[in-house]
Amino acid sequence: MEKTSYHIHTLFCDGKSTPEEFVKAALKESYTSIGFSSHCMFPFSDLWHLDPKRINEYLNYIRNISVQMKENGIPISVYAGFEADFIPELVKEDFSDYRGFSPDYIIGAVHFVKPGKKIFAVDDSVEIVKKESGAVSLEKKNTVLDYYSRLREMIKKASFDVLAHFDLVKVHNNVLELFDENDSWYREEVEKTIEFLKQSGKICEINTGGIGRGKISELYPSQWIINLMFQAGVPVTLSTDSHNAAGLSAGRDSGLEGIVSAGYKEIMIIRDGVWVPCSLGD
Repeated sequence: MEKTSYHIHTLFCDGKSTPEEFVKAALKESYTSIGFSSHCMFPFSDLWHLDPKRINEYLNYIRNISVQMKENGIPISVYAGFEADFIPELVKEDFSDYRGFSPDYIIGAVHFVKPGKKIFAVDDSVEIVKKESGAVSLEKKNTVLDYYSRLREMIKKASFDVLAHFDLVKVHNNVLELFDENDSWYREEVEKTIEFLKQSGKICEINTGGIGRGKISELYPSQWIINLMFQAGVPVTLSTDSHNAAGLSAGRDSGLEGIVSAGYKEIMIIRDGVWVPCSLGD
């Protein structure tokens, strides 16, 4: 199968490596295509987002690299995308602002929730998430419910290609005990979200970033969710969510194992600018 990853962060946002360093690593590891996906919350930004004033600079920079690869006959395709944050309190719900920049693709992401009076990111520090999600079970549950409600709202309203880290809300769950994956209410939230994905036709990434950066020991989403997505016919792609070139392929083997064990025979990749299925047996 072709080796690809389209969820990569560089120095343009919160990554630690340059685009050139990622391309060099990708070539060394025989990738056929990669895509960059700077965090965006246009027209705003946070410490880990791309400055909206630099969006055209970012896109042109990546596109110039892509042209250089083609002109020099280097066998790798390079794409420029966004990881767009769905924050209806701040950004357009349909992501039309991002489409206006003509990216090669958009990854739709929910990081921020507002179960109470304050917005916070579910993958912020343990201390912040603990403080904002509350101490009692009902408050914690509301954080999780709000997260999945926003996922479904984004799937329904926004124009994007790939859903990012399906169950990101679990990143601190081992410490904070926000939910139990075996609870019926949690599984109902997951199943409803999968149904939205199925109806939308959008791709869901199998994200190994939590493993690669040592935050968790499992994939986003959990294996049982990948199994349900396969049963529902949801297409998937494999993403390493890399923030440094040395970790471009971190967790990739685990991601492939999870995809294959669920029953998938193919994943979605970008070929000549178009999302197409790629056989896992190739």
